[in-house]
Amino acid sequence: MRMLCAATLSVLALCRPGAASEPTIVVEGNRGTDAQAIRELFHASSEALLTPAAIDAALKEPYETGLFEDVKIARSGTHLIVTVVEAPLIERLRFEGNRQVKDKDLANEIALKSRGTMTKAAVREDVARIIEIYHRNGRYQVEVTPNTIARGEGRVDLVFDIREGAKTGVKRIAFFGNREFAESRLKGVIKTTESGWFGFLKSSDVYDADRIEADADLLGRFYVKNGFADAHVSAAAAYDPAHQGFMLTFTIDEGARYRLGTIEIDSRIVALDGSSLRNYHDLGNDVIGLVRAQGGYFTPYGGQTLPLTSSFFGGPQLVRGFAVNGFGPRDVTPGTTQDNIGGSRYWTTSAELQAPIPGMPPEIALKTAFFADAGSLWGYRGATSFPSSQSLTVADSQRVRSSIGSSLIWDSPFGALRVDYAYPISKASTDVTQRLHFGVGAF
Repeated sequence: MRMLCAATLSVLALCRPGAASEPTIVVEGNRGTDAQAIRELFHASSEALLTPAAIDAALKEPYETGLFEDVKIARSGTHLIVTVVEAPLIERLRFEGNRQVKDKDLANEIALKSRGTMTKAAVREDVARIIEIYHRNGRYQVEVTPNTIARGEGRVDLVFDIREGAKTGVKRIAFFGNREFAESRLKGVIKTTESGWFGFLKSSDVYDADRIEADADLLGRFYVKNGFADAHVSAAAAYDPAHQGFMLTFTIDEGARYRLGTIEIDSRIVALDGSSLRNYHDLGNDVIGLVRAQGGYFTPYGGQTLPLTSSFFGGPQLVRGFAVNGFGPRDVTPGTTQDNIGGSRYWTTSAELQAPIPGMPPEIALKTAFFADAGSLWGYRGATSFPSSQSLTVADSQRVRSSIGSSLIWDSPFGALRVDYAYPISKASTDVTQRLHFGVGAF
């Protein structure tokens, strides 16, 4: 009977809450991570990990370490079985297909690194980061595909395969709030243009956030210049997947227009009437007037002769309508090729009017110009006699060379390119003319 009671008490003792053996955590699947280190990630007691909600909460910290691709918890009797799939180690990380963004720039932006662990979540986040980099560079058709190459023993190579796609264009530019100026007029003020037939000739139709911000500033300055001192301009761009391009919107608050009243000028100069100081002619917002003057003088030291390489030579860079080395002192000795031998002094001046071509869309970036050039080059200071040869006969005239003409100027992505056609209206008999000239630069 005493033995039966003892046995009954033992059974009752085992049935009381808390009397059972404390459950233990068994770790499975780990290769490089210490099992005890994994156990220490579970701060709650084993008995607390009985509900799905508690298990989900306990899994958060192991995942946050970035060491595991997968973690599962299961209960088996008095044991908690923690099964882990360790994240592979990245042996080598590289990018393929990227031409517009350098490897080092991409590597600096992403979180994954060589010799670090790789999880699927981290890869997804880095794919999103790379796409964002290309979006900031105006490429919204970019595609990024991550690929892994197994190297054994839990090591992989991670490759981001990038298809950059074309730069995303601006499909439509709209203006809201503009009452005083037409949309076509405002499009001529900004640098950004719409994509069109001549897109291969320009880069201004490519989405550029910095340029669009500058365009808003240009519009604001345009309005202030035209009397709208309180004008405010804001810009917004939205990508349209259906059209694979951006829709750009400028919102304009013109405000009131201010005009100058009567201008009175009181002149204390006897020979100068104040009314003459008000002679002002507006060429218009699209017409540009340009004037240039230059000159040069070279004298050898101590009465020496001037080397040929240090002399000035007249040509289209000074007065258009003349050939390279087309005017200036010339060797006219009989039997010679009458070469230009350079001078020691020159002057030249140019005046030009530039304007858009009527009816030409602004995005083509073509304009025309009309010009007049004048100048002279003279003063040969080189040797005129040589041993065992005849003396040099030099044609050295201070005659003014002048020309008039027109130009076609294209504001290309590589800078301004121009074609000039000039007609010489005054020249020396020894000069060489050339009416057509191709040049670089707006003026």
